[in-house]
Amino acid sequence: MIEKLLVIVPCGQKKVWDKDPNAGSIVAKDAYTGPPFVVNKLFAEHFSESWVILSAKHGFIDPDFEIPGPYNVTFKRRSSNPVTNATLSEQVRSLQLDQFSDVVGLGGKEYRSAIKDAFHSTSARLHFPFAGLPIGKAMQAIKKAITEDIPFRTGKTSSMIQTRKSVIRAIEEYERLGRDHFLEHYGFRKAKSYMLIHKGKPYDSKAIVGVAFGYENPGQGPLKSSDFSGGASTVQFWLEQLGFEVRKMDSEMSDKPKKTSPSPAPKSLSEVNNDSGSGICHKLHQLLNDLPVFDFDFSMDEIPKNGIYLLFENGEQAHGTNRIVRIGTHTGDNQLRSRLTQHFLNSNKDRSIFRKNIGRCLLNRDNDPFLEQWELDLTTRAAKDAHVDQIDFDKQKKVEELVTDYMQSNFRFVVFEVPTKEQRLWLEARIISTVSRCEVCPTSSDWLGSHSPKQKIRESGLWQVNELYKTPFTGEEFNEKCVPLFQR
Repeated sequence: MIEKLLVIVPCGQKKVWDKDPNAGSIVAKDAYTGPPFVVNKLFAEHFSESWVILSAKHGFIDPDFEIPGPYNVTFKRRSSNPVTNATLSEQVRSLQLDQFSDVVGLGGKEYRSAIKDAFHSTSARLHFPFAGLPIGKAMQAIKKAITEDIPFRTGKTSSMIQTRKSVIRAIEEYERLGRDHFLEHYGFRKAKSYMLIHKGKPYDSKAIVGVAFGYENPGQGPLKSSDFSGGASTVQFWLEQLGFEVRKMDSEMSDKPKKTSPSPAPKSLSEVNNDSGSGICHKLHQLLNDLPVFDFDFSMDEIPKNGIYLLFENGEQAHGTNRIVRIGTHTGDNQLRSRLTQHFLNSNKDRSIFRKNIGRCLLNRDNDPFLEQWELDLTTRAAKDAHVDQIDFDKQKKVEELVTDYMQSNFRFVVFEVPTKEQRLWLEARIISTVSRCEVCPTSSDWLGSHSPKQKIRESGLWQVNELYKTPFTGEEFNEKCVPLFQR
């Protein structure tokens, strides 16, 4: 076990009271019964004598903390009143969690975000060794880490930045000098892709790392841009291991000119009546981004049975927030959950045109001749029999896995309830037309959809081909028939 190592295990949705409502008070380490919690607990017990559970209701709790009974609070749904960042920061101090030199955080992005905020003012090195992995692969990686007796790999960080404090000092200097003077002084160019996001503000990540190195190694001084390479495998990796967020931006923060300039947000919903289509699209984006956001590891209980879903994709921004990249619904009653399962969880391209389009882009991008086989629809028995000798099913399985990995790692979604089929289809068509006709919803320069064989996907910036460029919302329609659905 590593000295001064703290492991933080996320609580789980499945609890002992689900099977036994009369179980009464249970210690925390036995209260959560889901497979992810069980594996995470094994990791914690293997690598550290000191570990805590991060509960969305109770905050940081000891494994022997007595939980009085069932609860349903989650970081993913703010309306469930999860513990606040201020409370978590206070618990770090009161529980003396700030004494640890290294902290390993497990769990999804909501837990990582909570841990980053809670330990912000400490000198602890934060490690998220399984960040970004789909839950199944994360569990496999955790088991492998236990088998190899390696809680996190430090090889990539051993010669670079080691502490959060040095990064914070570099950020503070960046603020004092201003971006242009800071970069000129240390000999860095403006970042074209990777930006460090701190307290909601972007900073040139490679330059920050180079200057932070100088603070940690005053005898050597700051690194020059030519001393090391930037990108996901170096700068992004190093900063994320310390608990910072690094985001791959579009051209907004680079020297490249923007494709367009977004129109200002309407001051009130009433102003949308006479506003342009872009103004309605702006307000639509703002309202949707205020809804609870789900990733693929979603709880079915939190998804309505009937409704519309809208997807966001990593690296895609519009109107100052996450760009809508797909709008979808369902025709049958109570089928929304099933539709999302087909996209995110079931490895079958012929049951989800969305999955098929992702595969097309991955294969086309890599000039993979398997694209021709991928296009074949094997839904019916007759089709399977007709093409069975043409398909490399081992290859198809691998492509399905790539599609699943991409979707689970890069997409998030919001949903809102719409009870009737007629209303769902009308709203879906209006939203698709409004977004596709918007003049200020550009794709990023490296959007995967730009590799699509489908011209409509490439041109629209949306993962769909139907209902594009048709009838958008009027201001009156948007205010009366769409906005109330978001405000329930």
